[in-house]
Amino acid sequence: MKRFLFFIFALLLASCVLPPRGQQQALLAGPELNGWQQTGEGKWRLLNGELAALKKTGNTMLFTDAAYQNYRLRLEFWVDNESNSGVFIHCDNQAEISPFSCYEVNIWDNHPKQEFRTGAIVFHVSPPLAQINSVGRWNVMEITADGNNVKVQLNGITTAIIEEGSRSSGFIGLQRFNGGEVRFRNVVLTPIINK
Repeated sequence: MKRFLFFIFALLLASCVLPPRGQQQALLAGPELNGWQQTGEGKWRLLNGELAALKKTGNTMLFTDAAYQNYRLRLEFWVDNESNSGVFIHCDNQAEISPFSCYEVNIWDNHPKQEFRTGAIVFHVSPPLAQINSVGRWNVMEITADGNNVKVQLNGITTAIIEEGSRSSGFIGLQRFNGGEVRFRNVVLTPIINK
């Protein structure tokens, strides 16, 4: 009888289909900006997997329809010398996305306050742990958001860390502020499955 029960249990276990763990999600799947909303005057163009904020348009923000927690966000960005941009995470409210309602990982090499330059989490959350110049080339940013902890890496170098912060989930935003050309591509989110 024990063998029979073990056999039935094994058959039931084998028939279960478990969801894939840590499956990647491309957030800019295109051709339209499905899954994103826009605020501001500026215009974005998605072409061949590359998202561009057009240079001669105003301030603009794209933010996800969905809120996320426990993930690795990997993306590539390109900015010119005039750009003020950023990646926002853990945003509470889609109607009010700012460095005061989110964590903003800044992209602005020429920030007048260098403690807020590219790779920092502003304002006064985490100054850059390394100075990396990003203008005029493609850069890889990876943001690991695991619970209340956040780690930012730029081109493989850690630039910011938050340990036991006040935010653990929310919307994701991409910004172009105050002129300049900004481009993003290969924006991929991978869930972190904690045991």
